[in-house]
Amino acid sequence: MAGNVRGVEKVVADDLRVSKPKELTLATAPADAAAATPPAGTALPTPPAAPVKPETRFYTIQKGDTLWKIAAAALGKGARYPEIFEANREVILDPDKIYPGQKIRIPG
Repeated sequence: MAGNVRGVEKVVADDLRVSKPKELTLATAPADAAAATPPAGTALPTPPAAPVKPETRFYTIQKGDTLWKIAAAALGKGARYPEIFEANREVILDPDKIYPGQKIRIPG
């Protein structure tokens, strides 16, 4: 999270490239992979659905904010402020010491 470290104003990642993972073919598959292939006509088991991750939101701390107040507004209960603290350990060293301008994650 840029801006949460003294002296860092922005992070530029324009030169990053994502490479496509190498496809596994029968020629490159391990020898025992063929034994794991079910016979023709056999129904394959349905893979379990991927768990849906709640979306992470971000909040910029304002003057007068407390983690309790932020948790009450964002999570419905002020007593859930430790969840925000745990999600932001690299930014917030002490839950009683937060500062305007800090950008924090609000867990989903």
